[in-house]
Amino acid sequence: MKPIEPLFERDGLPRFGLSAALATSYGGDFGLARPTLYANFVSAVDGVVALPGPGESGGVVSGGSEPDRVVMGLLRAAADAVLVGAGTFRAGAGDLWHPETAFPAARDLFSELRKQLRKTSPERPHQGSKDLTKVDLPLVRSATDDHDVAGRRPDLPPRFGTEYLPAASNLHMAIADNPCMSLPRAIIPGRRYMITRRCSERRFFMRPDRETNNAFIYCLALAARKASVSIVCVGTLSNHYHAVVVDNHGRLPQFLEHFHKLYGKHQNALRGRWEAFWASEQTSVVELVKTKDVLAKMVYAIANPVTGHLVERVHHWPGVESLTAIDHNVSLTATKPIRFFDPENNDLPNVIDLHFRRAPGFERLSQVEYSKLLRDKVGQAEEKAAAERREKGIKLLGRRGVLQQHWNSRPRTREPRRGLSPRVACRNTWARVEALQRNQTFIDRYREARADYLAGREAIFPAGTWWLHRFAVVKCAELGATAPPS
Repeated sequence: MKPIEPLFERDGLPRFGLSAALATSYGGDFGLARPTLYANFVSAVDGVVALPGPGESGGVVSGGSEPDRVVMGLLRAAADAVLVGAGTFRAGAGDLWHPETAFPAARDLFSELRKQLRKTSPERPHQGSKDLTKVDLPLVRSATDDHDVAGRRPDLPPRFGTEYLPAASNLHMAIADNPCMSLPRAIIPGRRYMITRRCSERRFFMRPDRETNNAFIYCLALAARKASVSIVCVGTLSNHYHAVVVDNHGRLPQFLEHFHKLYGKHQNALRGRWEAFWASEQTSVVELVKTKDVLAKMVYAIANPVTGHLVERVHHWPGVESLTAIDHNVSLTATKPIRFFDPENNDLPNVIDLHFRRAPGFERLSQVEYSKLLRDKVGQAEEKAAAERREKGIKLLGRRGVLQQHWNSRPRTREPRRGLSPRVACRNTWARVEALQRNQTFIDRYREARADYLAGREAIFPAGTWWLHRFAVVKCAELGATAPPS
């Protein structure tokens, strides 16, 4: 192997004192100051570092160069940790990014260098700071299952998981007891929720237009299909949306992640933006305990443009509204957006329908009765809003006024801050108390199990634990009941 020929190296750099064999392969001595964050990449003579299309760009650009792999192994041997991107991680198929995997012929030389630098062996857990508890966690799976946000399928089996790691290896994550973290939530199949999320700074990033409406329907339908979530109804405004949903199989977090990611990226592409699309606070997810609570939130979501004094009737709203579709028992149809989405990706449908399903509890009603019930309730909300405008002299903005608003503007009113963020909506006092007690019991058992888990004891988390069960594969109690409709 021909040694590397250094073209330039600044004087006065640290030196490790490499062994003669490594120094010969590298083309001289090598060293790094501590602490140091460093990156490694190869480029073509014209400066290209990444190539379009499938395949790993680095291997193509380097041509499998042995000197390049020596440098890669040397950098790994000198490192305390190796950070890789999600695409590299998925394409690694079990690679732990040890020095010898880059250049196996120098395994012993790399091992001697790590001993010289007093680095722990890659096969042993890194002990790290005594202020944090180290916990063995298996390989983290992709949060979006077998597709990335643009729908491109990676060249790996679906649900890339722990079976792709050698049995003796572990990933270690530092977990501290952070009192600022949000409370855990039980994710139980069959529960009904009111979802609300607003745009960053309350700006009108969702102001209705043809592309915005189409993308909202497309992304919502795609996420609902992916996570098997039923959409009961939806209502949009220029800077937030409401949706009533049924989590059929306990995959609500996956639904929210996929929808918010896809729609936010599309809208940023549409608006020419790069910053955060959604507000930083946690998505509002309110469990609806009784059938009456579901109906009340449906009316609230659908009639929101009217009660906000934007339009006189729900069907006047130029954005996405579900009342007309529910009333006529039809779906909303959307085509694959021309922005952000890959037109050549056949894994994504060119046309998709957003179906509105009845929430559990309304089965006894016929379609005519169900539609009339909802229409009457929304009509009452419309009349109440009209009476409020007459009494207080509130001026209606109107459909034209909504469409003339600039997408980067925001309301002039002050936003309420530091208010309550409820997790349960229930008008029946005793049912609400029961639901709150059930949630508190889940939190208490979750904390007990987490304490056992961090202490290295056997831990069984309560049924409904989602993140740790999915990504850390912790043990969970069996689900005794799936929270049937009240």
